Amino acid sequence: MTEYLYGHHSVIECMRAGRRKIHEIFLVDPDKNPEIVSLARSQKIPLKHVEKHFIEKQVRDFKHQGIAAKVDSYSYVDFDDLDFEKTPSFIIACDSMTDPQNFGALCRSAYCFGVEAILLPKDRSVEVTPAVVATSAGACEHLKISRVVNLVRSLESLKEKGYWIFAADQKAKNKLEHLKTYDKVVVVAGSEGEGLRPLVSKCCDDSFSIPMKGNFDSLNVAQAMTIVCYELSKRGPSPLKN
Repeated sequence: MTEYLYGHHSVIECMRAGRRKIHEIFLVDPDKNPEIVSLARSQKIPLKHVEKHFIEKQVRDFKHQGIAAKVDSYSYVDFDDLDFEKTPSFIIACDSMTDPQNFGALCRSAYCFGVEAILLPKDRSVEVTPAVVATSAGACEHLKISRVVNLVRSLESLKEKGYWIFAADQKAKNKLEHLKTYDKVVVVAGSEGEGLRPLVSKCCDDSFSIPMKGNFDSLNVAQAMTIVCYELSKRGPSPLKN
């Protein structure tokens, strides 16, 4: 299966990551994109000069910047192929997240802070689409994202491998700044509005919330996880300090 990535960051990060085949790159104005042209030529990727309407027909998104690439579908990492022996290690698990904009923004922050992997359930969950890649500014191309059949079973497996599982829950009494840091950590984020499913919440070792002034819950999942990543990155030993 193939699809069309669009926008400067999506296309160039796909080339830099080298994880999926790029069949052809389409440019409205090659002279304005020397970096893409140079990298494509060095990787022997065909380039095609096209009109704007051609790209709009393929991607149906006007934020394409005159750039698109025909690529193989996103390559997920098998759960069993993740490096569970690495320490420190920080994994994010997304339970029932369905908003592609939120997930793309989360991926961008996760890559920025060196998150080891992201787990997604195969059912009733967002997938890595061109829109997600665009929102992540191409970060998805570098991340290890794994789709699992049973999230609870995967979390239990991570426990057996020495990981501590924490639920991000705005109703939790334990605050993020008081959370004890371990070398191997999984933070589970739920969907907006519904939060974590009961079985997922039950298998977590503990939960925490992000302190906010007043009663106005103004953070979406991506914003909340950015704060979590930053907070953990400040600590030592921390899964993000390597």
